[in-house]
Amino acid sequence: MSVTQVAEMFDCSDSTVMSLIHRKELPAVRVGRRCYRILRPHAVAHLASRLTVEPGLTPH
Repeated sequence: MSVTQVAEMFDCSDSTVMSLIHRKELPAVRVGRRCYRILRPHAVAHLASRLTVEPGLTPH
């Protein structure tokens, strides 16, 4: 699962997902220069409440 896919799941920005990766709250491996692959997509589910949702958007 890619950063963009996770961002779309929760209607947040890619940068929000990237900040979770950088804070080690989301397990991911680097697969390119700026590309990450999320290791355990199910781990994203309990991070949903921690994602900061952008104004005007609602989480799925």
